[in-house]
Amino acid sequence: MKKILKLAGIFVLCTPFFLTGATYAQGNNLENSNSSFSVVDAKNYNNLKEFKFRDEFGLGAISINTLSLDDSANGNKFGIKLSKIEEEQLSSRIVHQSKTLPLVDEFIQVNGGYENVIAYIDQRSGGVLNVGIKNLDNEEKFKLNIEKIYGFDGNRVHFFVTKYSEQDLNEFHDNLISYLNQDFNGVRITELVVNVPEQKVEVGVEELNEEKRKVLEDTFNSEMLLIREARTTQNHDRNTTFNPLQAGIKITNTNTGGGCTIGFLAKARTTSSNFVITAGHCGTAGNSFKQGSNSIGTMGARYNSGNVDAATIGLSSLSYSNDLYTSASRGGYFDLVQGTNNEFVGEMTCLSGASTATNPVSCGVLKSKATSATFNGVNFTGLRTATYSTVPGDSGGPVYYSTILKGINKGYIGSDGIYSHISNVLSKLDVEPLLK
Repeated sequence: MKKILKLAGIFVLCTPFFLTGATYAQGNNLENSNSSFSVVDAKNYNNLKEFKFRDEFGLGAISINTLSLDDSANGNKFGIKLSKIEEEQLSSRIVHQSKTLPLVDEFIQVNGGYENVIAYIDQRSGGVLNVGIKNLDNEEKFKLNIEKIYGFDGNRVHFFVTKYSEQDLNEFHDNLISYLNQDFNGVRITELVVNVPEQKVEVGVEELNEEKRKVLEDTFNSEMLLIREARTTQNHDRNTTFNPLQAGIKITNTNTGGGCTIGFLAKARTTSSNFVITAGHCGTAGNSFKQGSNSIGTMGARYNSGNVDAATIGLSSLSYSNDLYTSASRGGYFDLVQGTNNEFVGEMTCLSGASTATNPVSCGVLKSKATSATFNGVNFTGLRTATYSTVPGDSGGPVYYSTILKGINKGYIGSDGIYSHISNVLSKLDVEPLLK
C-alpha cells in the first residue's frame, strides 16, 4: 500500500530574478550564519543555477572557489555548492517547515479554510511565514495559534490585511481557463498563474500591447490581473546501463531517438504488471524504449493534456526498485508520496534530470500549484511551477524533496520548471509507485 504524506497549502514569495549589470548586491545571510566569504560579481559564478538558488534562499553571494575542503559541503543535497554552515542551517530551516507547515494548514482548514486567508513562505528572508487575513472572527486568537504552531522565535510569522483570499484567486483563475488559447477579441491568452503574494492571477498574452491590455482590463476585474507577455513553453543523460532500474536515469525512444528520464517505477493497481513512468510527450503508444543497452518495453497508457503529462512503459525482464539517482547511482530513494492537493508553495522542490551526469540535481521553491498554459497548441491546467532548472532530456524526471515523490517533470515555462503533480499522475495512469 502506498504511503501518503499530508502536506499543507502554503504559498511562497517568488520575486522575479534579475541580473542587472555585472554585480550582485549581497542578500541576507542565512539565519545567523557566521560565514565570512566575500561577495563577488555575478559574472564570476560558473553556474547561473547556483547564483539563482542563493538569491532565492537568501544566502547572499559568495565565491565558492574560496571554500576550503573543510568548509565546503559536498553539494549533493541541494544540487549546488554550499559551505557546511549554510547547508546545515538551510537543512534545519526546511526540516522545521516540513514539520510545522502541515500543522499550520490543518489549523487554517479547521478554522474556515482559505476563504478568508492567504499564506505563503518567503524563503529569501529566511523562511518567514506571511499570513494575509481578509475577514476572520476571533482574529487575535487565530494569530496567536499560528505563531504558536509555526514560530520558534519572534520573527517567523508576519500578518497583514489582504483584499483577496486564496479561494478568490483560484476561482478567478478557473473562470479564465475557458479563454486559454482562444481568440478573445483579438487577445490570445496562453498562460495563467495564480500569484498569491501579489494577490493576482498572472495572464500571459501573445504579442501584448496596450490595446490588448485594455480589452482584458475592461472585461475582467483589473485589480486581480497581472498582465504580461506570454513566456516560452517547452516540453523537455545518464548513459550507463542500470539493472535494477531507478528514478532519474536516461531512457531513449528507439523509434525517434529522443532522450527522456525515468520518473519512478510503478505497479498496476489491479494486475501484476510493472512499469516505468515518464512524460507522455516522450513518445506515442507502441513506441519502444531502452535504458543504456537494455530494452525496457513499449509505451502503453499515455496522457498529454489537462493536468497530466505522463505515460507508462511496460517492463520486460528488467528488475525495478524505489531508488533515485542523485549525485550517484542509488543516491536516494522514495518511501512517501505527497498527498493530493496538500502540497504547500514555498517548500523545497528538486528535480533529478538525466541531462547532465555531473550536476544531476536542481532545487528551488514551489512557485504555484495552479498554472495553466498552452504547449504546442495543447492546453494544460492544474500544473505546478517551481524554480528548479530543467533542460531537454529532463522530461519525465522525478520532482521530489528528500524521500517524498511530488511529481513528474514536463519542461519549462519561462525560467521556471513545470510538472504534473504525483496525485494526478497516479490517478490517470491507475498505478501505484514502488516505495520499497
